[in-house]
Amino acid sequence: MKAVILPSSNLEINKSLSTNVPEFLIPIVNKPIVEHLVELLERNGVREILMGVKDKFDKTKDYFGNGERWGVNIKYYHVKPDEKCASVLKQNREFLDKPFICLPSNCVTNLNVRHFNESFKNSRGGMEISHTYCSGSNLDRIPTFSDISHREKSIFILDPAALGYLCEETDNDLKHISEKLIQNHIHVNIFRSPHQYAVVENVEDVWTLDQKILKGEFSDVIIPGEEKEKGVWIGQNVNVHPSVKFESPILIGSFSKIGERVTLKSGSVVGENVVVDKNSSVENASIWNDTYAGAYTEIKNCVIFKDVLFSVSHHTTIQISDPFILGANSIENIFGFKYWFSKYVNPLKLRTRRLTSKDEKGSFSNLFKFEKLKKTLSHAITFF
Repeated sequence: MKAVILPSSNLEINKSLSTNVPEFLIPIVNKPIVEHLVELLERNGVREILMGVKDKFDKTKDYFGNGERWGVNIKYYHVKPDEKCASVLKQNREFLDKPFICLPSNCVTNLNVRHFNESFKNSRGGMEISHTYCSGSNLDRIPTFSDISHREKSIFILDPAALGYLCEETDNDLKHISEKLIQNHIHVNIFRSPHQYAVVENVEDVWTLDQKILKGEFSDVIIPGEEKEKGVWIGQNVNVHPSVKFESPILIGSFSKIGERVTLKSGSVVGENVVVDKNSSVENASIWNDTYAGAYTEIKNCVIFKDVLFSVSHHTTIQISDPFILGANSIENIFGFKYWFSKYVNPLKLRTRRLTSKDEKGSFSNLFKFEKLKKTLSHAITFF
């Protein structure tokens, strides 16, 4: 069996955070969301994958490459802005020469793909749609297409012979695809299993899924880093001050720096190349890659990317204009204007670089020995 990962038609994350993060690379527990799908497919023996990429094609291709890193073979198709699902599949009929599984790019699941494929083979139909049920639900009740066909983001397996019955205007949702096949007397079946399935369409969905995975409520998802102790995952080359306090579960990404007297409480997801400066605390929050969180800052129930904060409790996006509170993790952005950089750093012949290497010491005021900056760094800001 082969696999196709299709782009989302409605994604609000980049609008909420103004991030320009590629759709396929949106981080879920410090790992691109589609990387979780690639790992799932590889574990289930599916190693031929087609990625239909609409958003930030080059960045996505640069990250995944040919798939060798995951033990799979990845091919790409650049999806046009208004191109429909059927068109993407029919344009790649040469690659899709055997039954294939279609997954939306903005989902995370622990579906047993092997069992799904076996059920499809035994049914001898043209299409099979996955359907999850909760433990304790009425398993004797057979779900109808009205239960699942309205869901645009379900996972399904399709026989390549069925592609000929789809017109290129057929939309992504299952209702249109299944109706076209049924009209042409192609059997469409439903596969029921108690797997977990989550769709990510906005920043709140990212935060919710981060918390569920970290707290063990979403199983069989690989969390990056080494589990140093129960519920504490830490990546490579992480600089953690001895005075830091942990309350599991937490995750710290590679090349990050946690300053003195910082408290990382339960539900803290710290991305890669992140600095959390001294006397700050993080709780039930996700800090994305390349972000600086200033000293004396309390971060709770939110998602942060550089200078943008999304409050989950208030459903509000705020852009922080003070780089000493929140900002990008780079020297130029920390100082906020090029005057300081050109006057003090260039004469010292220092290059602009990430503030994560081992030779750097403590806070930024100590790094450049600017005593006057100590007062500026002493912000006590609580975000909701």
